[in-house]
Amino acid sequence: MNEKAKTGNFDFSDLPKGGRFPFSYYKNYPSTGKSIQLESVGTTDYKCTENVETPDWQLIPDSATTIIGYHCQLAKTNFKGRTWYAWYAEDVPLPEGPWKLIGLPGLTLKAYDENKEYSFTAIGMSTLTAPTPITFPKAKREEISQKDLREFKEKFTPGMVLETLNIKNIKIQDEKGNPIDMKKFMNKKNVFNPIELQ
Repeated sequence: MNEKAKTGNFDFSDLPKGGRFPFSYYKNYPSTGKSIQLESVGTTDYKCTENVETPDWQLIPDSATTIIGYHCQLAKTNFKGRTWYAWYAEDVPLPEGPWKLIGLPGLTLKAYDENKEYSFTAIGMSTLTAPTPITFPKAKREEISQKDLREFKEKFTPGMVLETLNIKNIKIQDEKGNPIDMKKFMNKKNVFNPIELQ
């Protein structure tokens, strides 16, 4: 983004939209029982290192569905400020799942929060013919706590990026070519709906 600004080819499509900030999550790295979340906000790359937590699941009896050919049962938990539901397959005896939704007696193939603001669904499984390494980007990142990262994202505005890059006197247009009020745009906050509410 800094390079685009220097060449005068700054593209606001690079900014996060809809309150979503893409992140990468690595479990049991850099050591067993630890996790790292990598996330970029504005022009800064962050790294959040935490202990791996296992949600306290309640298994729901007499629940059944089929997902990608596997018989699944339902479980429920309150985790990180949200109520989550997860369908897991005991035929795949791995206590793993998307994001931090781990610890069930089978692989989680579908999970969603109570308000269905976040949802994960498996679309297929295949057997690898050879080990596939997981690469970890070595770029320098600023260490931050999950709490501080959440608070920063809540306050984030496009103007903060321009201020960091020392960009002044720019004009922007909407998709129809109409000028956008820069003062309103600079102070516009993103829709803030983090996956972790606590």
